[in-house]
Amino acid sequence: MKAVFISDAHLRQSTDERYSQFVQFLADLGDGKVRALVDAQEVGREKTPIDDLYILGDLFDFWFCSKDHIHPEFQRLIHALVALQKTGVRIHLCEGNHDFFMKEYFHDVLGMEVFEEWADIKLDKLRMLVAHGDTADRSNRTYMMFRKILRSRPFYNIQRVIPASVRWTLAGITSNASKQMSDDNCDFL
Repeated sequence: MKAVFISDAHLRQSTDERYSQFVQFLADLGDGKVRALVDAQEVGREKTPIDDLYILGDLFDFWFCSKDHIHPEFQRLIHALVALQKTGVRIHLCEGNHDFFMKEYFHDVLGMEVFEEWADIKLDKLRMLVAHGDTADRSNRTYMMFRKILRSRPFYNIQRVIPASVRWTLAGITSNASKQMSDDNCDFL
């Protein structure tokens, strides 16, 4: 069994170069063009297909879509994921600290596996725990409380009534603030 693990793409604008590179990466996975990354011993083979793609959080810089409405900026990426899935690759998503409430669309509509916290997986004979990692430091009570509020059903219901354009703007502001806090913490560390 061959699997690829990725995280923290933080995709936001479909016009960003990184967004296009990621969409191309998904197409390359579907075409088996990642042989050097997947199995260096099989470099001579023309194609090396993978069985599973694990996206371990923060695929999106923020996510607030529903079963019925996908923000236009995400549609190209969604189409690329569906195209990859149609090649037989199983796609598993772990929610990150920038993208949550994903199950409603990715599992219920697209049939992809979604785990909110972590998953205990087995690849061949290797058993491992996979997660985004934002809860590794459970002593950060402020973050853990903020995370709990953002993932609560009341917050979900409130954000659903806010117009998408306003949510998009607010999400961009909070994402930029979060990145600034992370940069400040890196300086501290």
